Formats: sequence, structure tokens, C-alpha cells
Amino acid sequence: MKNNKSQLFIVDKIVKGKNNIMEAIFEDNKIHTLFVISDKGEIVDVKMQTTYKALVIEAMRVLKKLPKFKPDIQNSSTVKVRCNLSIAFGLE
Repeated sequence: MKNNKSQLFIVDKIVKGKNNIMEAIFEDNKIHTLFVISDKGEIVDVKMQTTYKALVIEAMRVLKKLPKFKPDIQNSSTVKVRCNLSIAFGLE
């Protein structure tokens, strides 16, 4: 039976002293997002990088809840702005 990368990651973390699978998974709990704030103040062109698909789903939910941004102004007209945002999730 072949193991995929995430299974090997979890097994490796548990072997190195983690108490349970959830603790092992959420040790690498960051998601890096890159998006553009349009000239209308909307979030567009979202790109994300993480190991876990569940974090992508939750990060998209968080980004959708953000209010509309005030667009940047350059030479008296609104312009697009590229933004980076890292989000760290934790267990409760």
C-alpha cells in the first residue's frame, strides 16, 4: 500500500512525540494567501498555499467575511493593490 505525503507527515509528527493526530496536523497550521484588492475595493485573484485543503476552505470563508476595502488612490484614480496575508489556525 502506498502512503501519500500527508499520511507520512502525520506519522512522522506522531512518532516525534505528539500526543494525537490533530496536534500533529495543526502544528503546521498556517496558510499563506495572496490576493488583489480591486479598484472597486473587492478581493479578487485569491491564491493560497498550505498543506491542508481544510485550511483553504476556512481561509476562503474568512476572506469572504472581510468588509469591502477602500481602494488605493494614485494620480487621482483608484488602483489595484496586491496583498499578502498569513493566517494561523489553532485548536480549541
